[in-house]
Amino acid sequence: MTILLATGDPAFTRSFQKYLYKEGLPVSPQIVTQRFDLLELVDMVRPRILVIHDTLLKSYLYSQTEQDYEILYLIRQINLNQDFPSKLLLHLIAASFS
Repeated sequence: MTILLATGDPAFTRSFQKYLYKEGLPVSPQIVTQRFDLLELVDMVRPRILVIHDTLLKSYLYSQTEQDYEILYLIRQINLNQDFPSKLLLHLIAASFS
């Protein structure tokens, strides 16, 4: 079981990684700072747990609506592309959809 943190903030990620490691959880050392890299890293790491902070994870899109749809698209692609049996996807949504 591996945990991948996609928070968009390297300092926060390192702090969270240290905390999870101290708790005995296997955490990937990868730092995900932008949405563009997310699918590739998920495919490479193949985590059982993925934590996404969608508002800090950088996007090349400008409008909030486009960014909202982008994160939903990425989550769908991750769900479609991964074939391991007990995956768990945690999505931290800081912004509400209006």
